[in-house]
Amino acid sequence: MRRSGWRYISVVMVLLVGLFCCRSSTEGEEAEGRGKIEAGKPRYVRKNHEAWQSRGRIVGIAREAPQFTVRILDASKQEVESTTAEKLKDGKRAYEIWLQPGTYILVIEAKGHETLDVHGLKVKRGFDLRVDLEFTGHK
Repeated sequence: MRRSGWRYISVVMVLLVGLFCCRSSTEGEEAEGRGKIEAGKPRYVRKNHEAWQSRGRIVGIAREAPQFTVRILDASKQEVESTTAEKLKDGKRAYEIWLQPGTYILVIEAKGHETLDVHGLKVKRGFDLRVDLEFTGHK
């Protein structure tokens, strides 16, 4: 076979493999029909105000997020608090939950997205524990 024939076959094979890869990933998303929620790395922010003397907060911002619910569970998986994210400018949403010091599970729920559970979050007196969120996939 001539050199140009092999080149043609190579190009066709690359295109077919690329088409198969792209098609199979989108088919998986359609079959699932659910987006994902990811949490950023939790970080502590020190607060020197009397409101934080006996408590702490779990707070966060989500960019381009749908309406979502935040639930806080204790170590025995009993719900302690819950709230709905507040709509901000530019499609962002924010949440905050005041808690007594302790270890908690953060549960994020949004229609069309898989539920996100973040375990082992330690709330400290005098600190915000910031956990930002990213919603991907489903719109």
